[in-house]
Amino acid sequence: MFTYDAGERNAFLEEWAKSLSTGEATAPLRFYADDALVEDMAMKKSSRGPQELKALLQRLYDAAPDTRIVVRRCLTAPTHGVVHWTWTGTLSGKLYGFTMSAPEPSFSVEGVTVVEFADDGRIASEADYWNAADLLHQVGAVAV
Repeated sequence: MFTYDAGERNAFLEEWAKSLSTGEATAPLRFYADDALVEDMAMKKSSRGPQELKALLQRLYDAAPDTRIVVRRCLTAPTHGVVHWTWTGTLSGKLYGFTMSAPEPSFSVEGVTVVEFADDGRIASEADYWNAADLLHQVGAVAV
C-alpha cells in the first residue's frame, strides 16, 4: 500500500503533467493503474485501461503535436488530488471531429483535473474539466 506524502504526491502529479507534454502517447501510461478510467468531462469522452488511454492520447497528439500541460497548482489528500493546469498547443489536425477555420491555430485554455489514487499510488480515475467552447473559439471552430 502507498503511504501518503503531500510533497511526493504533488511531485508525482507534476511529473504526470510533464509526461503529457512529451507528445509520446506511451509516456503517461506509467502514471495510471492498469484499469484506470479517464474522463474528459468537457467533450463527454472516456477511456479505460492502457490501450484506450494510449489511443486517446495519440488522437490528441495527432491534432496538437506541441501540446503542453503546465501545472499551476496541485492540492492532494491521501486518496485524491486536484490539479489546476494550462493546456497550450497548435492544432494541425482535427480535434474531436472539429475542423479549424484557420491553418494551425494556437490555443491556451485552463482546466482542472480531479484524480483518485489507487492503493499503489498511481491514478485510478481521472476527470478533466475545461472549457471546450473557449478552445474551439480560439481555433476558429466556433463563432461567438
